[in-house]
Amino acid sequence: MALGRNSAISQHCGNSGGFQRRRQLFREAAQRAREEFEESIFRAFWRTAVEEATIEAAAKQLGKSTGAVYAARSRVLKRLRELVQELECDFDAEL
Repeated sequence: MALGRNSAISQHCGNSGGFQRRRQLFREAAQRAREEFEESIFRAFWRTAVEEATIEAAAKQLGKSTGAVYAARSRVLKRLRELVQELECDFDAEL
């Protein structure tokens, strides 16, 4: 995922804290994103981006087209990037 140290998110508000901090930011952002999306959309993202299922396998499992899985993954990833950026900026402001 694009939450590594060279991502635009990390560069926007700083990059202190390393792997454990990025992991915590991802967990918090994922929890928030899960509440914002329909279960099937979030599940398509999770199966492909986190569990590393192929698009085809996730589409078959979820009863969706491959295009729908690509779109769902893209929408959730975009929102996760936004949420991580917000959380990172909030964290930096507290320091």
